[in-house]
Amino acid sequence: MNKSFGLAFAASISALAASAVAQHHEHGKGQLTLSTEGNMLVAEFMTDQHTAFGFEGKPKDANQNASMAKGEALMTATGNLFTVATGSTCERVEVTVDVMGPQGGLGSLDSSHDDHDDHDDHHDHEHEEHHGDHSDHHDHDAHDDHDEHAEHEDEAEHQDVMVRQVFRCSSNPAIESVSVGAFEHFASLETVVVTALTEKEQTQATLNRGRKQWRLK
Repeated sequence: MNKSFGLAFAASISALAASAVAQHHEHGKGQLTLSTEGNMLVAEFMTDQHTAFGFEGKPKDANQNASMAKGEALMTATGNLFTVATGSTCERVEVTVDVMGPQGGLGSLDSSHDDHDDHDDHHDHEHEEHHGDHSDHHDHDAHDDHDEHAEHEDEAEHQDVMVRQVFRCSSNPAIESVSVGAFEHFASLETVVVTALTEKEQTQATLNRGRKQWRLK
C-alpha cells in the first residue's frame, strides 16, 4: 500500500467523518463513504454507538461489554456492513474500529472525566474559609459548576462508532453498485447515506430498509 495514499486518504476521509459527528448526533442513522485512488478502495462506515452496541458511553457492566464485543465482531466481519461491485477483485488489507467523540475527535470508550471530585474538594475548602456574606455566592457558584459538569457528561455520552476498511484491488476499482447489509444486523438502523468519492466525481444516495442497493452504473 502506497504510504502517501494512505496518509492523505486517511486524513481526508476521517475529516469528513469528524465533521459529520461534530454537526449532529442521530440514532438509527448511518454513513458509508467509499473512496478510490489508483487500485485502492477505502470504505468508512459510521453510526451512533447506541445503534452499534445498544448503549452509549463506556460499558458499565458485563452485559454491555458483551454487547460491545458482539457489535464490533459484526461490524468488522467481511461483507456484513456492505458489499461493493467494482469490476475488479479486491482484498481487504486493513480494518479498524474507532469511537468518535462529541467534538469530532477520535476518542475511546475507556475515556472518562474525573475532575468533578477535585472540584468538590476545592470548593469545600474555600467554603470553610469564607463565611457570612459570601456563603450565598459560593452556593450559587457550586450549583452552576455542577450543572456545567452534568451537561459535559451528557455530551460525552453521545458517541459514534466508525469502521474503516482498506482494500487493494487487482485493477483500478470502478464503483458500480453498493449493497448495504448493515440493515440485517442492526435492528435500529433506519437509513444509510452512501457517498462515493472518485478521482473524477462525488455522488451520493440515501438507502433504507426498502432500498438497500444503489446502482451507480
